[in-house]
Amino acid sequence: MLIHPNRCLPALLILLLGAGCNGQVNGNLGKEAASATPQGSSRVGGNCDTCELMYIGIPESINATDTSAAWKEPGQKLLISGTVYMPDGITPASGVILYYWQTNSEGVYKTSDELDQKIEPHGHIRGWVKSGEEGEFNIYTTRPGAYPGRKDPQHIHILVKEPNLPNEYYIDDILFEGDPRLTSDWRRNLENRGGSGIVQTKLENGVQVAERNIILGLNIPDYPTSE
Repeated sequence: MLIHPNRCLPALLILLLGAGCNGQVNGNLGKEAASATPQGSSRVGGNCDTCELMYIGIPESINATDTSAAWKEPGQKLLISGTVYMPDGITPASGVILYYWQTNSEGVYKTSDELDQKIEPHGHIRGWVKSGEEGEFNIYTTRPGAYPGRKDPQHIHILVKEPNLPNEYYIDDILFEGDPRLTSDWRRNLENRGGSGIVQTKLENGVQVAERNIILGLNIPDYPTSE
C-alpha cells in the first residue's frame, strides 16, 4: 500500500557556500559534519567527492518521508521505501539521515535557481530523510534517466550520516533490476556498501514501488567496531 507523499571541502568553504541559503549547515549537525577528521585517523568510508553538498540547503527538521522536486515533473513516479538497520542487520536504527540526489527523467542533473547553482553537481532533484523509530524511510520521486552518451545504469545516489559518526559516507547507489545497462560486469564491480542497492520495482496505481534496506557500516572502510 502506498503511503501519501509529503560526496570534502574545508569547513570554511562549506560555511561560505551555505551563506544566504535557506537552512544551510544548521545546528550541531552542520558543525559536526564540517569539522575535519581528527589528525592521524581515517575518514569513515574513505574519500567522498562532493559530500559537502549534503549540508547545503539541509532543512532544520527532517522527516522519515520526503517528496523530491521530481514528483511533479515528467517521468515515471517512484517510491523508494526501506529500513535502516544497525550493523547487526537486525536492530532498526533511528535518527539516521539519508541524503539522496539523482538525474531527472532525461538523465540530466538540471539546475534552475540560485541555490541550485551552489549544488550544481547534484542538480535540483535531491532531498533528505531521517529514519523513524523503526528505522523506516520513504522517498517519493521519479525514476532517474541514464546519463546520455554513457554506459552507467539508471541510479540514485545515497549518503548516510549517522548521529554518532564524525562524517557522512556513501553507500551503493540504488539501481534497478531489469535496466539493460545493469550488466553482469557492472554487477561484479559493486561493493555492496550498506547492502545491495539493486531494487526490484512493482507497479502500484501507476507508481513504481521498490525497497532498499540499509545495514550501517556494512563494507564501509574504517567503520568503527565495538570491542
